[in-house]
Amino acid sequence: MEKKERVRRILEYALEREHQGLAFFKENAGRLSHPAAQGVFEQLAQEKATHARYVARLLIQYEDDGAISQLPDAIGQSDLFSSPALTELMDQPIGNSVVSDLSVLRMAFLMASDLALFYSRAATRTEGGAAEALDELARCEKAHEKLFRKLHDTLSEGYLGMSWGGR
Repeated sequence: MEKKERVRRILEYALEREHQGLAFFKENAGRLSHPAAQGVFEQLAQEKATHARYVARLLIQYEDDGAISQLPDAIGQSDLFSSPALTELMDQPIGNSVVSDLSVLRMAFLMASDLALFYSRAATRTEGGAAEALDELARCEKAHEKLFRKLHDTLSEGYLGMSWGGR
């Protein structure tokens, strides 16, 4: 496959995955039982929208110029580890309703892990601005992966430590 076609296809796929992530976080924010977890998912939906705009700008630049010589404005990753929603989530008592939240958090972890791997691999198959942009996106997804592992593991440990009948 020609280099230009490969980069264009990578960016198109990335854009589709960011749109899928946006839909996932918007849809599941309302399904989570913890209001704080909902807040984290709402923040991530906003971040996914920012990522989608970033990738769309990369794709337009690449299609117009045949290269990415200047990266669009930074994608601006929020610091979810220090967000009030995350702190609140970690401090909440665990109830029986957390079981469904664990499944959603696990899916979010797997999505972030898969996308981080895609971006990392895609960066090695490109060069210049495209590789730099894909590396930046991979770093964001790795941070999401870490966040979801922490959330899942914390809630899972709390659930496993519950006395039967809930708290």
